[in-house]
Amino acid sequence: MDRYGYDKRLSCGTVATVGTLGVLIPPSVTLIVYGILTETSIGRLFLAGIIPGLMIAVSFALTLYGWCRLNPALGRRGSARAGRRGCGRCRRSSGCWCCSCSSSAA
Repeated sequence: MDRYGYDKRLSCGTVATVGTLGVLIPPSVTLIVYGILTETSIGRLFLAGIIPGLMIAVSFALTLYGWCRLNPALGRRGSARAGRRGCGRCRRSSGCWCCSCSSSAA
């Protein structure tokens, strides 16, 4: 994020807060260890972590969006072509997620 010109506070805060989602959203090693130690169903723990994890992820995204709308200097605006590189394998004109080649396309 530093390389792309984002504010240090925004990038550090984003990495620190989003890192906490790894505990909630499955598959989580923390939930597996907790389930083993407390003899609780790991499947139920995973199901219990999905909705709160997604709610927190959406709230993080909305908060970041709001901060950047209020203070555009925090995060720079992406280029018009960002995420729109075509893929030679799947012939998609937008961002390619299906064959993981969007990062290698020029």
